[in-house]
Amino acid sequence: MGCVRVTRMIGGVRTIRTSAGAAGLVVLCVLTLATACGNATPSKKVTIPAEVRQTDLAGAFALLRSLGLRVAIDRSVSYSSLTPAWVLKVSPAVGQRVSTAGAVTLTPSDDGPFGSPSVLKSHPHYRVPNFIGKTAATAISWANHNNMYWNIRAMPTLRDSSAPTLFAAYRVKSQAPGPGGMIVQGVMVGRGFRPTPLTITLQPR
Repeated sequence: MGCVRVTRMIGGVRTIRTSAGAAGLVVLCVLTLATACGNATPSKKVTIPAEVRQTDLAGAFALLRSLGLRVAIDRSVSYSSLTPAWVLKVSPAVGQRVSTAGAVTLTPSDDGPFGSPSVLKSHPHYRVPNFIGKTAATAISWANHNNMYWNIRAMPTLRDSSAPTLFAAYRVKSQAPGPGGMIVQGVMVGRGFRPTPLTITLQPR
C-alpha cells in the first residue's frame, strides 16, 4: 500500500484514503481529550496559606477547596456548633507549593476555642425533618436556620475529597431526635442550661 493522506473533513471527522486507491475509508475520530492527544495541560501550583492553621476544620477545608485542592482528613473528631474541631497539622505544610492535581491532608484537633450557648426567650421548638441519606450540610443548615444546636460525635476520616464544603462531603447515617421528633434549644438543669442538639452520625459520601 502507498502512503496515507487526508482528503477532506466531514462534520469534524477526517476521512482518509490510501494513495493506492483502496476502496474503503478509514475514519479517524477527532479526540477531544487533550491528554489522549499527548497535549495534557499541566496543573498549576498553589501555596498552602497560613490561614489554614488559623480557622476551624470547616473553614480550612473550604479554603483549600477554593484553591482547587482535594482535601483528606486523617483522624476522626467530634464537632459541634459550640465546640468546632480545629486544625492540628497540615500536610504538606503551610507555605509549601503543591500541585492542584494533588491533595492536602488535615489532622484535626479537639482543642480549640468553644462557644457558650445563648437562649432565645421565645423558646422555639420544631419537628425535625428526616435527614437520613442527605448531606450533613443539609442537616446543619436546617439547625442553624432555626437557631438549634447540632452535634457530630465522631466525624469519620475522609479520603481525598472534592466536595465543595466539609459537611457536603458526608451524608447522615442516623439522627437524634429521629424524623418527626421535637427539638428545643435545651433544658434548664438547676441554675444552668444544657443544650439539646440535633445529633447526627455521618459517613463519607
